Amino acid sequence: MKLAVAALLAIALVLAWLLNAEVATNNQQRSQIAELTSKLGDKTARENLEFQQKCAQQAEKIFHQLGYKLNEPRSAISASYESHYNTKLNKCFMTVSTVNMSTPRLTTSKFLLDAYEQRGYAEYMWMADKVKKFWEVPPVDCRLTPTSTDERVCKSEEEYKAFVATYME
Repeated sequence: MKLAVAALLAIALVLAWLLNAEVATNNQQRSQIAELTSKLGDKTARENLEFQQKCAQQAEKIFHQLGYKLNEPRSAISASYESHYNTKLNKCFMTVSTVNMSTPRLTTSKFLLDAYEQRGYAEYMWMADKVKKFWEVPPVDCRLTPTSTDERVCKSEEEYKAFVATYME
């Protein structure tokens, strides 16, 4: 009986030692995983920042190639742009907004495009009406083109903005 108890005690000690070694190994692996995850996150963040910077440069280049100049003080046309690198789609998008006060009626236009491919995703144009209040005037043109074969007509600036937000988030 003493021999059986001694054997059980020896087995229990060996199992305790193995369990302790396994726990230490697991803790070490968790620490390594956390460190690698942190490095990967830092690398991803750094890469995203680089993509965002390249996207901003490309958007500025395209803005000027399209003939726009940023909000010139003496011009009747005010133009601005915004860029965004979309990590989910791995694409650089830009929006261009203009307000034209040189025409008989105030005209606002906006569009969304891929800054590299220059494919249009959305267009919006609105003209003021001398008789109606601005909120009563529908857009002259409002088109959303999520794919090259799918084009939808939109009815409001809010609808245009909601569509654009999905690309610029």
